[in-house]
Amino acid sequence: MTENLAYWDELALIHSSTGQYGMSTFLRGESTLQSIEDDFFRQTKGAKVLHLQCHFGLDTLSIAKEHNREVVGIDFSPNAIEVASKLSKDSGIPARFICCNLYDLEQHLNEQFDIVYTSYGVLMWLHDLVPWAKFIAKFLKNGGRFFLVEEHPFAAMMGINKKGEITPCYPYNGPYITHNFYSYANKEVMLQNKVQHKYAHSLEVLFMVLMRQNLNIISFREYDFCFYQIFPGMRKNDEGWYILEKDKYGGLPLQFSLHATKN
Repeated sequence: MTENLAYWDELALIHSSTGQYGMSTFLRGESTLQSIEDDFFRQTKGAKVLHLQCHFGLDTLSIAKEHNREVVGIDFSPNAIEVASKLSKDSGIPARFICCNLYDLEQHLNEQFDIVYTSYGVLMWLHDLVPWAKFIAKFLKNGGRFFLVEEHPFAAMMGINKKGEITPCYPYNGPYITHNFYSYANKEVMLQNKVQHKYAHSLEVLFMVLMRQNLNIISFREYDFCFYQIFPGMRKNDEGWYILEKDKYGGLPLQFSLHATKN
């Protein structure tokens, strides 16, 4: 936990000044939401949104602005929340940001929301999805909706071997440690905090923890494109998603979306 927090505190400062996160796009008044989550919010009613693991708040503020929602963003990095709060003030887009460990959320928040949302590289930092699912159910109003967009656990277990081939390298379910010398969003700045503790969660575990909280999964979709360049040689398509060579890896699931309602 301490090493992960140091890692994300450092990344918050790097990512808020790098092009890949769309800071310049946001400052020009444009949304940083990808098409998947943007479509969800366009088609879903509900004024109040809880954004879990919001990083430094670009998507949080985009939801508030583009979809006229009251949004609360949660992240455990003080640097990320400081950047997010400043962005809210400087842009004039209202949003609340709370700095806390996700597992301590009940100590910082006592209200319910129409929508709970989280996306892109979030589950691998949670060692236990059982309390996570309980918090989602607790903070959702009856009839409320939960929406998740995430890297597919099948893709997350893959790496590149010495022959340049995609092959299993990490567990499909369970803890593991990685060492990153650079941020995935900036290869020019070497990190001081290089150790990350991660946790792979299978789709079975994900589905079961949600269903046990009376969260009814109404939609699950898999995509053969991803929000970042998981493997070398991937290219961007016309919509800005990273894709693999179709003739070699056609159909490999790279990310997924899940939509559930609270019964």
